[in-house]
Parts: sequence; C-alpha cells; structure tokens
Amino acid sequence: ADEAYELRFYLADIYFYFDQFENAADEYFKVTQERPKDGKYLKAGALAAVVSIRKIDEATTYQKLPPPGQVAQPITLPRVKTKLVTMIDNYAKLLPTEKDGFPMRFTAAMTFFEYGHYQNALTRFEQIGTELPATPQGQSSIKAILAFYAERKDWENLVKVGRKFNENPKLMATPVIVEIVKAMKVGVFQLAVQQ
Repeated sequence: ADEAYELRFYLADIYFYFDQFENAADEYFKVTQERPKDGKYLKAGALAAVVSIRKIDEATTYQKLPPPGQVAQPITLPRVKTKLVTMIDNYAKLLPTEKDGFPMRFTAAMTFFEYGHYQNALTRFEQIGTELPATPQGQSSIKAILAFYAERKDWENLVKVGRKFNENPKLMATPVIVEIVKAMKVGVFQLAVQQ
C-alpha cells in the first residue's frame, strides 16, 4: 500500500512536470483522499492539486462578468472554476489551520461571488471572517458582506449582520470593528428615515 501511495504521488509529479495539469490535479487529489489524516504527501498533494488547477485557470479565458455584486441570476461556474473550488475546499478541510489555505478560501468565496452565487459566497465570507478574524482574508470577508448589503440598500440585513459581528469578541478585537460600527449606524439611520 505504501508503494502504491508513493507511486501515485510521483505519477502526479510527472503529469505536472509535463504540463498535464488536469491529470496532475486528479492524481494529487487521490493522494490526499488515500490518507486524509496522516499521509506523508497530504500537504504537498493538497497544495499541488490547487496549484495544478490554478495553472489551467490562469491560462483560460472566461466570459466577461457583470460587476461584482450585480449579477441578476447566478451564472453557472465554468468547469475549471468548479474544480478549483473543489481542490481549495479539499485543502481547507484537510488542513484547516495551514496559513496557505486562508487566501485560497477567500478565492473560493470570491469565485462564487463573481458568478452571482451570493448565498454561497456570503456563507463562505462569514466563515472566513469569524474563523480567521485577524487575517487579511477575515477582514476583507467581513467588509465584503457589509458592502454587499450596503450597495443593495438592504438596510435590514446590514444591521442584522452588523449586530451579529459586533457581538463576536474576536472580531471586536480587530480593525474591521470600525467598519462594522459604521455600517450599523448607516443601516439604523436608513431604516429610521424609511419609517
């Protein structure tokens, strides 16, 4: 079993070396699934799977999207974007405390946001913001949620999430608290004006 595991990882490396990134990603992914707890190549395989798909993603031309936050109906994610998110989610699930995964998680959330899958994106942003509040990704995630509701003039939800974030001691200890308080004030004022 050890030999097969080693060979699969080397096979993935060979695919990668010869620019067969799709095959490489698939094999690296299999390596992470074979030994998800303690595999010798767990971190290397999970990271290489993301890098492999990112290589394809960067070389792909996609349709022009509406400005962020202004997609009327969710647009189906292209196959490569879907696979990139799958590889990122795999990395984040297997290695939740690895710092390499923080920007990846933000990329996944942003991908859903750009394609108009707002509920999925907002859920992901909230998880990042509450789980990693002191990181740049955590701060940006909270700002993205507040901006989303403010731009839509959805004052009720702006106040609701603002209050929720305001009650989170970990968020209270970060610079984003200024944005949270400001958003709540704007939301409360706008709701009062509408009465």
